[in-house]
Amino acid sequence: MSSSASKKQSTKNAPGARLDPGWDHGIEIDSNKKQFQCKYCGITRAGGVYRLKHHLACTHTNVEPCPSVPEDVRTQMFDLLSASSEESRKKKQRVSTMYDLKEEEGEVKQQAKKCSMDNFVVRKSGGLNVRQTTINEKWKKQDRDEVCQIMARWFYTSAVPFNAVNSPLFPLMIRKLGEYGKGFKPPSYHEMRVTFLKKERKRTMNNFLVNSPAGTVFLSSVDTTDISKTAQKLFELLDGIVEKIGEDNVVQVITDNASNYKAAGKILMEKRKRLFWTPCAAHFINWMKQFTNGKELIRPGVTRFATSYLTMRRLSELKGNLFNFFCSDKKKTSMYARRNKGKKIESIIFDNQQFWPNVELCLKIASPLIKVLRMVDSDEKPAMGFLYKAIDQAKEEIKQNVNNIRKRFESAFAIIDKRWEDQLSHPLHATGYYLNPQFQYSPDFQSDANIKRGLYDCIAKMVPESGERVKIDLQLDDFRHANGLFGHENALIGGNLMAMSVQS
Repeated sequence: MSSSASKKQSTKNAPGARLDPGWDHGIEIDSNKKQFQCKYCGITRAGGVYRLKHHLACTHTNVEPCPSVPEDVRTQMFDLLSASSEESRKKKQRVSTMYDLKEEEGEVKQQAKKCSMDNFVVRKSGGLNVRQTTINEKWKKQDRDEVCQIMARWFYTSAVPFNAVNSPLFPLMIRKLGEYGKGFKPPSYHEMRVTFLKKERKRTMNNFLVNSPAGTVFLSSVDTTDISKTAQKLFELLDGIVEKIGEDNVVQVITDNASNYKAAGKILMEKRKRLFWTPCAAHFINWMKQFTNGKELIRPGVTRFATSYLTMRRLSELKGNLFNFFCSDKKKTSMYARRNKGKKIESIIFDNQQFWPNVELCLKIASPLIKVLRMVDSDEKPAMGFLYKAIDQAKEEIKQNVNNIRKRFESAFAIIDKRWEDQLSHPLHATGYYLNPQFQYSPDFQSDANIKRGLYDCIAKMVPESGERVKIDLQLDDFRHANGLFGHENALIGGNLMAMSVQS
């Protein structure tokens, strides 16, 4: 019996007599030293059929890939390795389940034995909960290490920054993969580059920042793709942010000028009586420039809002160069000169009756607005106390630029006035103008009814106690006439210097 078994074993281990399909593509050189030679590339390496199959499957696992293996053989070897790995995993799971059941059974019996004694022993409070690690946990750790190693290898070979694991989306991605389960098909190159990128670009993200005398800080970012078009939902979002910060700490809520945000802001002010909602002044100034009908010659994206102005200014500066180019022999012999678009562009460039005069007119009107835009779009210094006056100064400068010819500026003024009344004619701006010492003590200070009304509306909203409002009113009178400390030389000089530093 023993001799028969020995003969069978020796036959199985003889060179060329192995049953694994991997040996069809390799030669076992020395069974004692475990060496093989690949039939395709002729390489000789230490190891058995397992390493040979990894060599043929080109998995880069403990052996270099075969450069000459046929595709069908590579696929066959890869499938064999995958099936072997899956069978090994299932076997581990069956064994671990068996051991877990035995451990649970043992724990129940042990607890039954100790039950009577436990009733007479005082339990230790705050002690360590020590338990023995199960075999299943050890195998789970090994499985996790294998997965983490593959993930790490992808990071290394794809030059993904290590800090990417700190992204909140990283654990979310892993959780979603786990929820999907076995058989997940990863996204293709086209899906990543086109399909999902288009969906991502359609998302609407709202960033919330908090500004105070100490500076501006980022608070949170919220995906509002599904709610950004609904005023009620936007109100609930804004209201939650105010609640988080504390209503007593919020004076002003600023959003863009869209109608849904405007409606949400009004609902917010109805609920929160002591705060203001205002649209973003930078968006407002940019909106004024729509008298160009939104037509941009080029969109280089150099700045956020002044692209059209910079483009027209560059065209004006290079007018002579453009003339020279369209008159050159190189341009005349170009294939673009024969196309309809090329001919149309050429006719525009040589149009000295309408195109170039209109470019100059747009520059004269837009230039003062760009100055206001630069002021309100700055994140370094507050512009609230200067916006009211800045708009008036911009209008005066526009009139001077067009030689006070009404038909040249009245259409632009109509747009400015309409946007101002609809969006930025606000108590906060009137109050900022009134309390700015640089304007208050200047000879051309305009304290009309609208400014006074805005000032008192702001005080009424922010100071509910009537006694406090009376004190403020008395102090405002002293401030207006520079009485007491308001009229001190240092106060007047300091106020002007501070205002000038902000304006610069």
